[in-house]
Amino acid sequence: MTQTPSEADSQNSTNSHSLSTNGTQLDSQKFNIQELATDSLPPPKQTTNTKATQPSSKISTPSLPIQKQKIPWWSLASLRNKATIVALTIGTVPVVLVGAASYLVASGGIKEQIIQNEQTNAQDLADKLDLFVQQRYNDIVQISRHDAFTNSKLREALTKEEKDEVLDNFEKTSQVYNTIVAVDFRDTTVIAESSGTWSGKPTSIITRDYGVQVQETDQPVIVDPRASVSTGAFSLFAAAPIKDKLTGQTFGIVRVRTPMTLVNELFGVDAEREQAFYLIDSEGQITASSDPEALRQQIEEVFPKVAAQIPQMAEEGFTKIMTENGERQIFTYLPKQDIFKRYGLNWGLILARPTEIAFAPQRQLLVTVLVGTIAFVVLVAVLTIIIARLATQPIVAAADAVEKIGQGGLDTRLAVQGQDEIAQLGSNINLMADQIQNLLVEQQEAAQQQMAAQAKAELAQQEMQRSESLQRELFQLFEQIEGASQGNLMVRADLTAGEVGIIADVFNSIVESLRKIVIQVKQATTQVNNSIGENQGAIRDLADEALAQVEEITSTLNSVEQMSLSIQEVADSAQQAAEVARSASTTAQAGGVAMDRTVDSILNLRSTVAETAKKVKQLGESSQEISQVVSLINDIALKTNLLAVNASIEAAHAGEQGKGFAVVAEEVGALAEQSAAATKEIEQIVKNLQVGTKEVVEAMELGTTQVVEGTHLVKETKQSLEQILGVSQEIDQLLQSISKATVSQTQTSQTVTDLMKQITKASERASKSSRQVDGTLRETAEVAQKLQIAVGQFQVDTPA
Repeated sequence: MTQTPSEADSQNSTNSHSLSTNGTQLDSQKFNIQELATDSLPPPKQTTNTKATQPSSKISTPSLPIQKQKIPWWSLASLRNKATIVALTIGTVPVVLVGAASYLVASGGIKEQIIQNEQTNAQDLADKLDLFVQQRYNDIVQISRHDAFTNSKLREALTKEEKDEVLDNFEKTSQVYNTIVAVDFRDTTVIAESSGTWSGKPTSIITRDYGVQVQETDQPVIVDPRASVSTGAFSLFAAAPIKDKLTGQTFGIVRVRTPMTLVNELFGVDAEREQAFYLIDSEGQITASSDPEALRQQIEEVFPKVAAQIPQMAEEGFTKIMTENGERQIFTYLPKQDIFKRYGLNWGLILARPTEIAFAPQRQLLVTVLVGTIAFVVLVAVLTIIIARLATQPIVAAADAVEKIGQGGLDTRLAVQGQDEIAQLGSNINLMADQIQNLLVEQQEAAQQQMAAQAKAELAQQEMQRSESLQRELFQLFEQIEGASQGNLMVRADLTAGEVGIIADVFNSIVESLRKIVIQVKQATTQVNNSIGENQGAIRDLADEALAQVEEITSTLNSVEQMSLSIQEVADSAQQAAEVARSASTTAQAGGVAMDRTVDSILNLRSTVAETAKKVKQLGESSQEISQVVSLINDIALKTNLLAVNASIEAAHAGEQGKGFAVVAEEVGALAEQSAAATKEIEQIVKNLQVGTKEVVEAMELGTTQVVEGTHLVKETKQSLEQILGVSQEIDQLLQSISKATVSQTQTSQTVTDLMKQITKASERASKSSRQVDGTLRETAEVAQKLQIAVGQFQVDTPA
């Protein structure tokens, strides 16, 4: 803040300071603040210990008359506002310019990318259409070359139902056609037809344009889509000639019908893509579209402006933005030159999308750039205001500080940071205030130093007296407690006032607690010694008795073990005798069983021989039935051959992927021929079998007589073995009774032995425990005696 000379003079006249210290009045000094501010100040390195400052001569400025004139707003604005406006202008204008330029560049790139995407989408749909038409062409060619139609022998051998099945299989496998028909234009008959929706006559195919064109060109034909006569649905028709393999003559036509709704499914253009397609045929009619209302209309009726552009760019195609039916859209047109060259179909594809949807990314970019620019401008504005405030803050603070110092606030200081001009100005202002204040403070500091020195001398005298008193009290305390170091716990220290008295009180408490502990230890050691003396003899007797008991149990245990060994020997002898008797019984019993088996085997042999004779006779009769089986095998071979033919048809239908299946079909046909040759060999084998059967029957009758004689001899031998078996069983029962008794005795003696061993181990453990307790008690007695001697050194009672 700037003051006029008259104001400074009036203010300086009142700035007189009077300081009094310890009742002493100091000489007042007058300081002219305006003069100090205008005089040249010393450099910042000068110390603040200056004893006096020579005032400069007072400067007076004559008052000038103030003229009223129009002041511009820029001159009236504060320094802070001026800096903020300049910084805002510098920070925001480049941001706006960069944002606008970035949007223009990015918008152009996005527009080109959108147009490129539309062309890519259109080309993708065009490729799908090419593949779709090519597959229909390949399918009609494959059907026309099927062996069921071109092979005259197979064609005559197969029934119409079997030929229909060939077309049904193809229709089901492809899942594209709703009807397939093959006709013979020589006699206007139907060769085969699938189970579709066709209900016409052969002449309806022969006389149609595609039928006439096939007969004229002798080549496959695909025509523009049209409404089906039988269903009324818009469909795509394809036809091909049927030629005989041997003669090469064309005699029929095969035709397929495909619904155009499959094109919509093929393209996959639905509402989610927000896009529409239109397929135009050679006549300019829309034959397939994602918009059902546009079907079967002329392109001129739906999109007149687009239709006007097609003739001009029929070969190259185009992508343009036009307004059709009140809506602005981006149209992409692609002429199908490949389809025209291959199949003579002058088709075209149009892809349309509203610009509101297509150029949505461009609008989103505009919104993003606007939002980003505004946000950045706001951020720059905020930062600019903050920076402007920070930049002007030191200058404003310096002006405020000078104003306060001029009003007498000598304690005012500026926070100086950095080394720029503003920092130097702040340093000089602070230095000026320091020099003014130091003059007033130095005299007061001298008086305060004198008073402080006097106070320190008095305090040192008091501390010396207190130290001497404390030393005397400590000597008295050491003399009183000297007996405690020699074991006298009855000594006590005298209680006095001060720190030494506190130490004496603590010492008395510790000695009293120690005396009580020593008394308790003496009593405890006496009781321990008495208890050990009373129990030590009883424990020693218990250990001796346990040792004697172990010796007696060990002697008894040896006797029991000898008895157990004797019983075990008797049991072993009885067991061996029982095994001998059981072996004899088993042998006799096995002989009886063997005889029973021999009798059973002879009887079974007899019945088997008889049964075999019957079966041999039946074998002779069955050999006659084999001839019937041979004829059945011939039938199977014929059907196998037919199966091979059907397999070859399926392989031809499968195309390149069915070549391996065709090889398998040929092998199946060869297998059928081998089966027919094998039947002849089987007939000769049957004749030889019948001759051998008679000879086997005669040999069987002779063997039956010999079997009856052997049966009687075996029965007599069996009776003798049964008598031996009875005697052996009685001996075995007696020996088993003896063995069971000895086993029971052995188990009892073993149980007694185990119990005696357990008793012996328990006695040994008791003896060891008694010895350990005895040794522990002796060690405890020694420790108690040492402890009793140690505590005996302390004096806990007053001597008598």
